[in-house]
Amino acid sequence: MKYIFTFFALFTVFFCCAQQDDFRTGSVDFSGNKKTKSVYLQRFIAAESGAEYSEETTKQDVRRLKNLFAVANVGVRRDTVGRRIDLTYEITEALTLFPLLSFGTVTGNIWYQIGFTDVNFRGTGNQITAFYRNNDKRHNGAFYYRVPYWGRSKFGTAVSFLRWASIEPTYFPEGEVIYDYAFTSFGASGIYEFAIDHNIEFGANYFVEEYEKLAEQPLQNPPGPDRLTLPKLLFKTNHRLAKLNYHFFYLDGWDNNIILENVYNIRDGGWFHVIKNDFRYFKRVGERGNFGLRARFGLSSNINTPFAPFVLDSQTNIRGAGNRRDRGTGVVLLNTEYRHAFLDPDRGKLKNFAIQGVAFTDIGNWRSPGGNAAEFFQKDEARFFAGGGFRLIYKKAYNAVLRVDYGFDLFRKGERGWVIGAGQYF
Repeated sequence: MKYIFTFFALFTVFFCCAQQDDFRTGSVDFSGNKKTKSVYLQRFIAAESGAEYSEETTKQDVRRLKNLFAVANVGVRRDTVGRRIDLTYEITEALTLFPLLSFGTVTGNIWYQIGFTDVNFRGTGNQITAFYRNNDKRHNGAFYYRVPYWGRSKFGTAVSFLRWASIEPTYFPEGEVIYDYAFTSFGASGIYEFAIDHNIEFGANYFVEEYEKLAEQPLQNPPGPDRLTLPKLLFKTNHRLAKLNYHFFYLDGWDNNIILENVYNIRDGGWFHVIKNDFRYFKRVGERGNFGLRARFGLSSNINTPFAPFVLDSQTNIRGAGNRRDRGTGVVLLNTEYRHAFLDPDRGKLKNFAIQGVAFTDIGNWRSPGGNAAEFFQKDEARFFAGGGFRLIYKKAYNAVLRVDYGFDLFRKGERGWVIGAGQYF
């Protein structure tokens, strides 16, 4: 009997001690969110009223909330009432509605853009963007509206319109031919979220490509049609997996975006297929440093067309290379950056602004129309640029960055140039 009594005494003491550590989550609230709706924020947290309290769960909730474009920073207030912990996530909202007033310049082209964007439209994470852009002295514009979630479901939708006109090089066996190019597209897509950082999107676009040969050409008798209009249908699948953590303009983690496109040429009844993959990796270095890497790979099945889908351009892949310099039916690309914040105050009149210095390398190669995969490994055709620049950053808005870079080719003297734009390069 003595042993049985001792056993029950020890069990009672253990049970009582365990009960002392068994805190439950009480109320779960938000404060500071003036524009963003609490019902939208709620879908990104795991803390639940009545469940066992977990400090690790709370930390994960803070991370998820900070990764939202609508949120600049998050704090947590814990109020203990008996064995209950009431949680209040204190939200510092980011500016999400702002004008798109930007310009850029690369060799042979000065462009400017006027419009607006809101990445938290209606306070529910909806994205709306509209702008006019003058590029190569041609009129361009776009409209994009994305609803990532319908109500409390995991489904969303997006619609888009794009008009793009530019001077484009095309490549025939005889040499380069320059066209006045115009692209007009209408699209819609459906979105499904597997998890907060993992989704897939299925879409369809109807678009028309128009080519008109310019009077001034590098060849005396340039081949190719004088005019060409190509209406097409595009069916696209976009899979994105993101493990990124944001702290204002600093990034840590990785994401991968793979796009599969099936394009039907209405004019001749033919199909071709395109695959693109972008992988990005970021690593915080100390308090103010940030390393970034982007690896891009793309292939198109229409290998013999002079109107190849992958372009070499300072604005998108190789800084300093120039405006629409080359085209290919495949691309391999590696961009690296080291960003260091020389100014990043946490108090005072300039606390919402930062200045980053940037050192970068951009290296890439293209498979020419009619070429083969061996061209990816030919040094003669590769572009290897390096350079530096700076970023002027407004910290309380998502990607509110004025970017200035200067790049030069390490192997070809004279190939160099400035690239000015809005947002981080990647």
